[in-house]
Amino acid sequence: MLDNELYGGRQSAYRKHFSTETALVRVQRSDVVLVLLDLSAAFDTVDHQILLRRLRDRYGVHGKALAWCTSYLCNRQQSVVIGDSVSATHFMNCSVPQGSVAGPFMFTVYAAPLEDLIRSYGVETMIYADDTQLYLVLDPSSDDQHQRLEDCVRGVKA
Repeated sequence: MLDNELYGGRQSAYRKHFSTETALVRVQRSDVVLVLLDLSAAFDTVDHQILLRRLRDRYGVHGKALAWCTSYLCNRQQSVVIGDSVSATHFMNCSVPQGSVAGPFMFTVYAAPLEDLIRSYGVETMIYADDTQLYLVLDPSSDDQHQRLEDCVRGVKA
């Protein structure tokens, strides 16, 4: 991802020399409207089929590499154990394993189009893992800025 510059230009997480500080410094300007978005349980929202399509179509992952990703994600099972009690097994069609090396990479790939969507509204963004900052540097000569920001938030929600 790093060698081939596949990370979005506004993604600060999981990269050397980038941090939450990098994300904050980018938005420190004199007159800025800032909207902060946080995706709850972000890694649990990753739909396996969408992620696999994105790996194939956006990043060109094919053959054995795509088969490995499919094997890694699909047919995962989960149950809950409390004391001696075990719940029924549930197949997971969403989520990437947290605490794994591949999890952050897969979440970043999954969320990559978010940056494209935000910028299509003419809104600036900075992303750190699952925390997204939408911001506009205020321009007194522009009267549609707040509307663009509102439209962008609606677009992200949809």
